[in-house]
Amino acid sequence: MKELTKEEVKIVAGGLWPAFVAGYFVGSIAKKLYNKYA
Repeated sequence: MKELTKEEVKIVAGGLWPAFVAGYFVGSIAKKLYNKYA
C-alpha cells in the first residue's frame, strides 16, 4: 500500500468527516424518535 500524500489525506478526511457527522446526527435523532414512540 502506498503512502498517502498530505493532499490525499486532506481529501479523504474532507469526504469522511461530513459523512460521519451526518450519520451521527441522523442516528441520534432516530434514536430519540424511537425512544419517544416505542
